[in-house]
Amino acid sequence: MIRCNVWKDLQSWLYPELCSACQKPLDGGDVPLCLPCEAHLPYAFQSFGPANALFRRLEGRTALHAALYFLEYKRSSTGAELLHKIKYDTHLKLLQYLLWQWAREWKPSGIWESATLIPVPPNRWQSRNRGYHAASEMADELSRIYGLNVCHNALVRRFLTRSQTRLNRLDRWANLNAVYSIRRKHLPPGPLILVDDVVTTGATAERCLSLLQSETDSPLALLSLAYTL
Repeated sequence: MIRCNVWKDLQSWLYPELCSACQKPLDGGDVPLCLPCEAHLPYAFQSFGPANALFRRLEGRTALHAALYFLEYKRSSTGAELLHKIKYDTHLKLLQYLLWQWAREWKPSGIWESATLIPVPPNRWQSRNRGYHAASEMADELSRIYGLNVCHNALVRRFLTRSQTRLNRLDRWANLNAVYSIRRKHLPPGPLILVDDVVTTGATAERCLSLLQSETDSPLALLSLAYTL
């Protein structure tokens, strides 16, 4: 045991874990961020329901009952760099850590305690190559945190489209036309919570919520790790 500890300490000294944001060595433990970087994250401090910017973005276009996001996405910020790592660099440890921090502030209550999480479906070709999809990983981790069920089969992405990154809202909606479909037989009963990693224009979330709305009268909510203001 002593030898193991010495070897572990030597490895930590030679190859210290770095903060995911500033790349400075961490003091140890399983935390992927140093305290200064974590303190400067763009926390949203929003309440779950209709009284936040994400809900208002989709209000009137879908039968959304509640929405919530944890971080405010601002281009070229520290938070944006971290979200890019989560979305494109398969940084699962960072995603899990942020979700557990989020869980310290919010947990589902009322009808949402029995809700089913439905992640925005992945681009199958990209997720197969990466072996990773942020929204799906996010739904699985929230399931572990809150004890909610997850349904990965209700929404399906049919085929590849152009990247959404540089498109405006109207172009995004056209790009998503007929891309997503719903499998009614896999749709669970009860309240449903759509899970997305980052909502930008809201086109993807709106399309997925509209499909769910077309097949169920159950209450619908949206959870996103970040929202672009």
